[in-house]
Amino acid sequence: MRESFERLFYRGFAHVTHNRLIRTLWDWDIPGERLRTRVPYEDQALWGRFTNDRFDAGAAVNVRLNQLQSGAFGFTMPLELTPQAAQGRVCEFMAFFVVDDNSLSGLFAFWNDVFEALREEGFTHTVGTTAPKILPLYRRIGAIPIDEAVIEGETRYFIHFDLSRTSRWMKREASSLAAPELSEPVYLVSPTPAPGEALALVDQELGVQLARLLVVLNIARGESDEGYSLGVRTRCAARIRQLLQKYLAHIAAASKTPEQTAAVVRRERQLVAFDALTESVHGFASLACAHPGRMTDTLIESLDVLLLTALRAWDQEEGEQETLVAVTREDRAPMLAKLRENARREALGAPSEAVLAELADHFAQAVRVLHRLFGSDPL
Repeated sequence: MRESFERLFYRGFAHVTHNRLIRTLWDWDIPGERLRTRVPYEDQALWGRFTNDRFDAGAAVNVRLNQLQSGAFGFTMPLELTPQAAQGRVCEFMAFFVVDDNSLSGLFAFWNDVFEALREEGFTHTVGTTAPKILPLYRRIGAIPIDEAVIEGETRYFIHFDLSRTSRWMKREASSLAAPELSEPVYLVSPTPAPGEALALVDQELGVQLARLLVVLNIARGESDEGYSLGVRTRCAARIRQLLQKYLAHIAAASKTPEQTAAVVRRERQLVAFDALTESVHGFASLACAHPGRMTDTLIESLDVLLLTALRAWDQEEGEQETLVAVTREDRAPMLAKLRENARREALGAPSEAVLAELADHFAQAVRVLHRLFGSDPL
């Protein structure tokens, strides 16, 4: 699938002669007639459209922003979008192309589908670059130019889409154009990686998400002024979890041996455990913000230790993982006893017994999930 995308990408731009900058912006394999961006595939989401069993449109989106393609033209993330970017809500369009069907109706139909898919993935804004010739088209669907640069005599605009408003613009365009009958776009992610490569990406992403949960804990502990909200809760993990599920689907399709199949099943269980762990952490954070006090601080510190243990164990060998999990099991009872003692001693603002019980249940759930995460039996 990756090869098919690169060949279609090449077809979409090989004929372009007026745009010289794309010759250095992207990685061209002219003898092989393949084209790719310079952003690693693990940082991208790819979409393709199939019409009459033919792959005829594609989009490459930078979803992690570890490397901004627009930076090649000297552009940087606007300050007003920095908070959203830090929360994983901003992406970057790197390439968008339609082959054979160059009608506005076909173009807008594919744009609309990709915008909708990005909104479903939790994105609220996207940025990108364009040449002056294409800028009026982007303006029609809501793009706002936010910067401009001249490179080697060619002008480039840095544009911004507010995804909460693009649906309104796209509806307006759809009402003025006869929309063609096209199949829905296929979300390709990073097109079918090899099983070993994809499994490594799954492990890497789960580790990243555990680290993000620690950031949420720091917000709840008052160590960050970002504030805690349902928006943070919703966006912290859902998008990457969906990405991992799609990787697992690719892996399952490619798995031929019992060992590969077992690896898929193990990581599917990890995703279930990860969902439960995410809910536990956000349960802690919500209650911590509603009921501040030493008892809550101690509880959050305990969970902090729990998650740090998970992070340290993540990259260790199997035997070391089992040792760390065993230590966590031994520590669980005294930690909960300490929490209850702190609650009894709290002079002011002590949470009710019901709140304490709910907090303790969240903590116990997190411990059980940690055991499942590393393959041990739950308590």
